[in-house]
Amino acid sequence: MRLLALIALLVAPAAPAQTCPGDCNGDGAVRIEELVLGVRIALGDADLATCPAFDTTPDGTVRIDELIRAAGTALSGCPATPAPTATAVPTDTPAPTETVPPADTPTPTETETETPTVTETATPTIPVVAGHWLEAALTIDDTTCPDVLTDSLAQQFASRGSCEQTVSSTGESSVHVTDCSDQSTDGTLERDGTIRLDFPATSDTVEGCTVMLSTSSAVNAASSPTVARYTFGLAFSGACEGLPNCLVRASGSWTRIEP
Repeated sequence: MRLLALIALLVAPAAPAQTCPGDCNGDGAVRIEELVLGVRIALGDADLATCPAFDTTPDGTVRIDELIRAAGTALSGCPATPAPTATAVPTDTPAPTETVPPADTPTPTETETETPTVTETATPTIPVVAGHWLEAALTIDDTTCPDVLTDSLAQQFASRGSCEQTVSSTGESSVHVTDCSDQSTDGTLERDGTIRLDFPATSDTVEGCTVMLSTSSAVNAASSPTVARYTFGLAFSGACEGLPNCLVRASGSWTRIEP
């Protein structure tokens, strides 16, 4: 829930403010390191002179609402001067092209086709996937989310580190997985040994902005080591309903440590 609270704070809607609040270097964008500097100024760990762009009031201090405005600018970008609209220049209308009637098409001749012989294939044995696995810290592979949200997830993955996963077989095509934080999830097991999990969605609300996080994963546990691939979906509602939903895909290696 700490991750969702941070994301909700960063995407909370900003009130009208000066042009590009939080743009310390004047490059027309607010980056994660500039947001960190703004937090340090608000806490008194840095001087306001290092980035006066955060003081949008201005009153000589940086308050939480000014940090939220800067975070909103990080997502939506600094205001830009609209470019002039080009005027279409009419061109001469081309002369109509004479239509040539198609030639007669020969009728295809039917060809007899032999019926293929069906050969029965033996059903493969489902690999044994139950046991204890060690999952390495996740890394982000690709994302459609803004940098400020992607960086927040990356920091959470790094701080969690490695995590032990316990897999139990509950049926021929079903498993039960418990991770190092005692979160348990039921999943399906495919014939090639691939485990698929859909985790319960979680949500948090800050400043009227609600962020919902949905997570799914797939890992082929037929061999060790292998790779677990995760898809994290972020959906916004409430005060930040206008923000587009986005996805983050991450992965981490799985190594069997005990059968």
